Amino acid sequence: MTEEKEVASTRLQYIDNIRILLTTLVILHHAAATYGAPGSWYYVESKPDMVTFALFSLFIATNQAFFMGLFFIIGGFFTPVSYDRKGAARFLKERFLRLGIPIVFYILIIDPFLSFFLRISVGGFKGSFVEFMRQYLHHYRGLHVGPLWFTQSLLLFAVVYVLYRQIAGRGDKSSPGILRKPTTKGTVVFILILSLVTFIVRMRFPVMHFTDYLNVYFAHFSQYVSLFIVGIIAYRSGWLTDIPITMAKKWFGVVLFFVVVIFPVMFSLGEAKEGNIQPYLGGFCWQAFCYAVWEQFVGVGMIIGLLSLFHNKLDHQGKLFKSLALSCYTAYIIHPVVLVLIAIAMRSINLPSLLKFFVLGIIAVLVCFALGGVIRKLPLARRIL
Repeated sequence: MTEEKEVASTRLQYIDNIRILLTTLVILHHAAATYGAPGSWYYVESKPDMVTFALFSLFIATNQAFFMGLFFIIGGFFTPVSYDRKGAARFLKERFLRLGIPIVFYILIIDPFLSFFLRISVGGFKGSFVEFMRQYLHHYRGLHVGPLWFTQSLLLFAVVYVLYRQIAGRGDKSSPGILRKPTTKGTVVFILILSLVTFIVRMRFPVMHFTDYLNVYFAHFSQYVSLFIVGIIAYRSGWLTDIPITMAKKWFGVVLFFVVVIFPVMFSLGEAKEGNIQPYLGGFCWQAFCYAVWEQFVGVGMIIGLLSLFHNKLDHQGKLFKSLALSCYTAYIIHPVVLVLIAIAMRSINLPSLLKFFVLGIIAVLVCFALGGVIRKLPLARRIL
């Protein structure tokens, strides 16, 4: 979301279009959590019936398998070109400006005020903001960055990349073709290794386990680190612009098989049909291992398919999509506030959870991008957003 806009808007418009899709999915992901989908969120209104819960679970699991990973590939892809053009000092200065300031703003403004609003409107809190902040800080277990854990991770990765480049000297500034394009066999091996690593990590850090002080979901972090590195290598090697559409069709077929066939079979054989999904989230058991494999096949398959599809078929933009692309980062930052306010306004409306999800999701997406376009034009926000 914070990569070189001048590059993306001129030569890689399909990357901007992917960012629009991914930002939309993030908003919809948390809209589903509002109505009882698996995962934690600021405001959860209801517990859905089993059928709705199963549909939400499939949507959340499929999303989680690829959408943040693809964000990290894009972040990795634009890191070398930015460093090469700016050098270490300017590169870090701009990263701390574009990534660090929104994180601080979220910690100091968005999270406490959003939490205060929820305590008043839902929790029945009658005290003042000062009284609330005393309680808020008393129970403080870390910096509350919300969805900006992603921004924080990008900032960390940027610092690590600068350290690597300083140690490696000029050795990293190699010509394109540093590595040959991965074969299908090589990709499958990568998926299986990543699945095994993910399974091992989840023995200690299961899915949905959030480490407060570090603001990290370790259950998915092995994928994020790996794909950020893949993005860096892809830039040097020209992979992202060299994925034939036939490969996209093949991997979309793999994803469809895993989503439509493997997912229901995998969960029906375990205890999920009784509503217990805990064994799939982590631990030394077949459910956790199978879910880790399922997630990486779906994630990598979707990423390959989307990169190829958008590059070959959707590498163009009109005025609307150019505007939406420029608003992605701001929409991502403000979407928790927009979602919560609209959900609270809708809570008295008696509709099925699934229908409410669609209504909330559509309205929130439109408002986030529209409001994002306005905010990023403000004088103080122009240099950051």
